[in-house]
Amino acid sequence: MPRPFPSEPDVLRVPYYHRNDDEVIFYHSGGFMSRRGVGAGSLTLHPQGIDHGPNPKAAEAAKQRDGSNEVAILIETEESMEPTEAAARVEDPEYVRSWMS
Repeated sequence: MPRPFPSEPDVLRVPYYHRNDDEVIFYHSGGFMSRRGVGAGSLTLHPQGIDHGPNPKAAEAAKQRDGSNEVAILIETEESMEPTEAAARVEDPEYVRSWMS
């Protein structure tokens, strides 16, 4: 949800790198700063055990911002999720590289 960032200068303002159970994020609206190529209506799946976190440029850019204006829904589950055939047809094969630039 839209929120102000902490004012302390050394606080990380974007999600840190982490490994979790299956995680799905639906991006509803706003400016999504943690990954490039993610916009309103995007859906991402981070499978269990895969390290992930913000694009390095997003962490640097967040230092210049006072807050976020994104609205997203995150679901994390211990049960493994499998994309449907419909999801596979709209998959962005470049998303996996979105942390690199």
